[in-house]
Amino acid sequence: MNSSEKLYQKAFEFKKTKLWEKLSTEQIFAFKLSDRGIGYINIGRSEYGYPVLRLFPGEEGIECFSLFKEALQSGSSVRQLEYQNFLQCELADKDGMDVEEQETVKMYARGLGIRLAGKYSYPRFEQYRPCCLPWLLQTAENEEALCEALEAAVGMAVFLTGTKSETQEVRDQLREEGRIVLLKKNEEGYVLDQIELPEKKTNRWPEPELKNDIAIANLKKISQKGVWECEISLLGEPVQDEAFEIPYYPFTLLAVDAASEYLIPVSVVKSYPEDAEKLMELLADSMIEHQCCPAEMKTCDDRTFSFLKGLCSRLGIKLTKEEDLSVLWDAKADLDVQMDMEEILENMEDVLDELAGMDHIPWEELPPGMMDFIELLVEAGGLPERAAEKMQRLIDLKESSEEIQESPKLSEFRQKSGQSCVISVSLGQGCYRHIQISCDSLLSNLHTAIIDAFEFEDDHAHAFFKYNKNWSRRESYYSEGMESNRQSTSRNRLCEAGIYKGKAFKYLFDFGDEWLFQCKVLRMIQGETPYPMVVRSKGKAPSQYGWDDDWE
Repeated sequence: MNSSEKLYQKAFEFKKTKLWEKLSTEQIFAFKLSDRGIGYINIGRSEYGYPVLRLFPGEEGIECFSLFKEALQSGSSVRQLEYQNFLQCELADKDGMDVEEQETVKMYARGLGIRLAGKYSYPRFEQYRPCCLPWLLQTAENEEALCEALEAAVGMAVFLTGTKSETQEVRDQLREEGRIVLLKKNEEGYVLDQIELPEKKTNRWPEPELKNDIAIANLKKISQKGVWECEISLLGEPVQDEAFEIPYYPFTLLAVDAASEYLIPVSVVKSYPEDAEKLMELLADSMIEHQCCPAEMKTCDDRTFSFLKGLCSRLGIKLTKEEDLSVLWDAKADLDVQMDMEEILENMEDVLDELAGMDHIPWEELPPGMMDFIELLVEAGGLPERAAEKMQRLIDLKESSEEIQESPKLSEFRQKSGQSCVISVSLGQGCYRHIQISCDSLLSNLHTAIIDAFEFEDDHAHAFFKYNKNWSRRESYYSEGMESNRQSTSRNRLCEAGIYKGKAFKYLFDFGDEWLFQCKVLRMIQGETPYPMVVRSKGKAPSQYGWDDDWE
């Protein structure tokens, strides 16, 4: 029997014990490994509720368990990532595995003559390294160690299935403060012993020195100003340098200028504290490159304080420790949102490509709110150019399909008297104004409100295109004196032009330069608005004539 077959056999034996029902998730016991070391076993539950056996091997195992338990209790996923350091056997259900994993389990079960039935019948074996994604066991030594741990867990179950007095004695030993139950293997099985709980080590963080004297000299030349809020932080996106390598979460120093909220760009390192000196060099390089140096650095944790201590001492920078670093917390939240958005956009591009390949898009079958979400993304701006183009193309296709559908009756819009609407008016990505205006207002009033909101001079002709296509001949409205056979913006009101929630239309200003604005009705409001007003604004409007406003 090879090591993998033996591992599955021990996992199936462990499943029969239901040891997770007999032990507290905070309890731990030890056993002697075949290499004469100590292994520490914890029986708990995974984040999906499946039973797990965790093996914390070696002398540092109990310290690793203590730190990981504290991280679990804190609810911090980042702390859990930093302090995870164990081998794990998880007993999942069939639905908790992909098809390939299911087939692997079935193959070993058939080879062992085991019928897969009931809950928790599908074992999964993984290693959890600090700041890494869970990964398959990579060495025969790890497989053997986990086999021994599963065997020891079965041995512990035997002690907990005896008479009531016998099991109570074992439970008392497991709860005894300052001591740990130790399983020792002999020819007949296991015997119970106890060992002293190792003394908790004091965590001493490194205090790296910047050894590059030239860099120190260059830093001293930079004028010190402002306050930076700093923290050594684990980034939320894993990195895989090589195909065979376990993906890891890199570290960096997040440093934010408290006044400007500018995030100083510092490159990442693979691990911490192992790469502390390298991270210090990267911080110095960034400060020199961007010619910035603070008069004070603030942090809230011992790790970052120790990291910055030597640098601040050499440069005469004030270093303080405070609990409230609100600017830093906001920057971290923005960074998390940005990373989440990158993943969303990557997945969304696949969907957009699939929709683009269809002859007919079933709009009614798309997820509710999908198109509204896409339009908000485009309106907000800041998207990668390729993604923005794909989204705008889909928006145009949707609006084109709506043109041929029957429009609401004019009588429905005439009932809008006494109402107002909020219209989003955007000029390219990242530049828009939300304008609140009465539905009884003339289109020429909306024209004036848009021009004022974007700080343009009202010195050219304009037009509105109801069906969201510039220069469309259908239902278009022009400024007074233009296109005598067309409807005028000075004689037609918004309610007469078909204003309703979700309605999109185009506004064109200056037929020479063709400033084209995208408009969309965001919501309807009860009550009239005395005069048009901007209720939300984002992005600096471009210069109408290509020069700065203060040019003379």
